[in-house]
Amino acid sequence: MPLSKIQLQPGVNKEGTRYSAEEGWNDADKVRFRKGLPEKIGGWQRISSAVFDGICRSLHTWRTLASKLYVGVGTNTKFYIESAGTYYDVTPTESATATVKLATSSSTTVTLENNLGTIRVGMTVTGTDASGSALSATVDAVASQGSITLGTSTSLALNAILHFNATGTLAANPLVTGASASTTVYVVDTNGGYQDGDYVTFAGTVATVDGITQSILFGGGSSKEYQISYNTAEQASTTINVRVNNDTTVTLDAPSDGTIAIGMTMTGTDESDAAISEIVTAVSNQTSITIANAKTIADGAAVSFAYTDAYAITVSNASAGTDTKGGGSAIAATYKINSGDEIEVATDGWGAGDWGGGTWSDGLSSIGSIRLWDQANFGEDLVLNFRGGPLYYWDGDGALTTTAHLLSSRTGALSVPAVANKILVSDINRFVFCFGTTAYLDTTNTLDPLLIRWSDQDSAVDWRPAADSFSASLRLSRGGEIITAVQARQEILVWTDAALYNLQFLGTDGWGAQLVGENISIAGPNAVAYANGMAFWMGKDKFYIYDGNTKPLNSSVHRHVFNNISPTQQAQIYAGTNEAFNEIWWFYPSENSTTNDLYVVYNYLENIWYNGTLARTAWEDSGIRTFPLAATYTKNLVDHESGIDDGEGATLAGITASITSGEFDIEDGNRMAFVWRLLPDLTFDGSEGAPSATLSLLPLKNSGSGYNDPLSEGGSNSGVVTQGTTITVEPYTTQINTRIRGRQMAFKIESTDIGVKWQLGYPRIDMRPDGRR
Repeated sequence: MPLSKIQLQPGVNKEGTRYSAEEGWNDADKVRFRKGLPEKIGGWQRISSAVFDGICRSLHTWRTLASKLYVGVGTNTKFYIESAGTYYDVTPTESATATVKLATSSSTTVTLENNLGTIRVGMTVTGTDASGSALSATVDAVASQGSITLGTSTSLALNAILHFNATGTLAANPLVTGASASTTVYVVDTNGGYQDGDYVTFAGTVATVDGITQSILFGGGSSKEYQISYNTAEQASTTINVRVNNDTTVTLDAPSDGTIAIGMTMTGTDESDAAISEIVTAVSNQTSITIANAKTIADGAAVSFAYTDAYAITVSNASAGTDTKGGGSAIAATYKINSGDEIEVATDGWGAGDWGGGTWSDGLSSIGSIRLWDQANFGEDLVLNFRGGPLYYWDGDGALTTTAHLLSSRTGALSVPAVANKILVSDINRFVFCFGTTAYLDTTNTLDPLLIRWSDQDSAVDWRPAADSFSASLRLSRGGEIITAVQARQEILVWTDAALYNLQFLGTDGWGAQLVGENISIAGPNAVAYANGMAFWMGKDKFYIYDGNTKPLNSSVHRHVFNNISPTQQAQIYAGTNEAFNEIWWFYPSENSTTNDLYVVYNYLENIWYNGTLARTAWEDSGIRTFPLAATYTKNLVDHESGIDDGEGATLAGITASITSGEFDIEDGNRMAFVWRLLPDLTFDGSEGAPSATLSLLPLKNSGSGYNDPLSEGGSNSGVVTQGTTITVEPYTTQINTRIRGRQMAFKIESTDIGVKWQLGYPRIDMRPDGRR
């Protein structure tokens, strides 16, 4: 019987059974196809040993006019600029801008509108007064975001723009230490606005309290940052056991639920039925506590405890542990913007509501609480925002230690949208776009999920429609909300949850929208990749392509992907191009996973699909960099297609790469055959050291029998192919002796060691007839 060549069709086919894929490949991991032949993908190397905080879901690379190469890195807790392997924290601080709604004359009360950001007590207010002089005042009280009290009487003109910086002075003695020595210190801040996981720095003057000095709190300088622990779910309730007579010591019945802890706020009513709200400064046990101020409370009065006005930080030195509340009256706190969620929250996740649900102005949010950043260049500068948040601006010519700030605080800012779900800067004439945003002159900051607004041409700050301005807006009609948008060739493509539109610049008529696809779906804001003049995206139940026409994209791994994908975490899906290999990659979470653990690839040049396992959270193609860049769950960035091994950690590790064929017939499958040797055909070009790979034959008696057990007839069904001395003609193991018997078999190649790179050719098998059974 002559040697039989194993020659299979390129791509992975998982749509049918393994036998129905007999002329192709049925499974793969970290293998691609090039010129129709399978090969191990390239390796990856971390760009540095530095790490960032949070999970990155946005990457953007650009070069400044000074030829500085930067990468914007947006995580659920921070925003960084990466330069030369260092991550610089440029996360915006909590700040605000607003316009004066009613002119004032030597008044401390100011009525505001068009607020962007959050105003807090203690913030410094800047701007100009009614005479045009520079204004500098402090916020003494915040009745609401539309009514504040300043510390000094001020005359202000109607529509004057005020800026509020991020630093707020805390109330007197805001530090609370416990009865036992601990590095945990509670900080009382009744202004609110913070949440669990947020970041804060302190400034001013600290009066030593229980051994916590200014040097300790400031970390030896003036900018030590703390991540706060603020658990509003922790609470307790009970009743007063012994009447409190103008005292700070409170004797309680044991709590009926929860645990009382230092830093909680005790609420209820005093003996005169007036409401009380006091911080717990000490807990001797669950029936004896100390509160900050003396009260008189009746025996049997109901009281509740919760973290409403205090949060915990961890300092470097333990306090003495003497139940103390102090710190003085000159401590200021500066908060970074609120952190976002790492994964989708099921109560408001993708698909949580029916299509078209909700009111016109509110809609139903399809993308919930997960923190997703957008970023785009306006020249060498960066415009950025997180989904549902305000617009920020980072000066590309500034110091890497300078934080991003509200776009509305820049000189000349006019009617900047309060919040947006998506931003983009057009390649044509530099317009800044907001998708899903607030309407012009809307003082309620209500987000319209189908509204598009754009700035004036060549301006990031002028959003006021006028006769001499291109700034305008339009509202789409199909679907419940805009999911994402990308810059395409001579158009901007905009996806709602039910349709696809294109935006085109019409000259003096501004921008116009045209419906180019309907009755479609999209899995999430980052599920689109654009390459070779075409847009590719993952929908909720199929893949799509737009090449001037919108149509489903036929996939040989469709069932494998959509039958094993998380229904609640699709906002994490990230698409990216790898144009060096003509590939579109999608990273997605498997059915029971809350992280991206799988990938699927479409090779648009060869029109084939392949899949595998790899945990990545964001992707940026090579562009102006040498290699594609990806973000990992180990909180660093790695260059892909760099080297041949896994360099995500400090030590190189081997990459397990394998591919398995469908079940093909031996001869015609009419009779049993005995295979006694396998002749390899592969190359180890690009490998290091003495590379090897394992080739296996997996025999079956028939399609339903499963692989033979044992696989071989007393011998071996596989062998290791090892490269010999490298010369012009590359030698390797010439043959593998086997002893297998069956009507059908599958073929597999796998490598696990470091230093291995391979490409498979057309192996051959030698066999002889072996009866019909």
